[in-house]
Amino acid sequence: MKGLDHASHQKLLAQELIKLSEERAALKLELAAVKKGRKSAAAASRQRSLAKQIKELSSAMDATVHDIGQPPPRQLERLSGVFPVTLQVEAKGRKFEHPASTLDMTDRGLRIVTATSLIPGQTLDVFSSRALLGRCRVVWVTGGGTDRPSEVGLEILH
Repeated sequence: MKGLDHASHQKLLAQELIKLSEERAALKLELAAVKKGRKSAAAASRQRSLAKQIKELSSAMDATVHDIGQPPPRQLERLSGVFPVTLQVEAKGRKFEHPASTLDMTDRGLRIVTATSLIPGQTLDVFSSRALLGRCRVVWVTGGGTDRPSEVGLEILH
């Protein structure tokens, strides 16, 4: 289910839950019929087999219910690595450069640490060794303060 948005992810999980529920209901009906039928070694063996299958489906249903509340898996592999980058921020018609370090990155974004004050929605350019990595948008900012750097999530726009 990689690469799905949250709503599509939940819809697929709900469909899976319905399928599992229908399979379990059919097995429960079969188990009830076997219990009403003849008492034999084969019937007892079939009852144990059906009970085991019902238990496995119940566990799968529990896991699916849990997964419905979770976000979808990440779409891209995240690469960890700390290396220096330069943030180029435009303010009042001038460009200012600020140091930062990456924590990890994907093809779509970066997580950095910087002492520079950034706000969500702000756009900036990110350079590595003077090569442009991309135009980015600040998605989130955590931590930071007067003496501590902030952790920042950046989305690569182009």
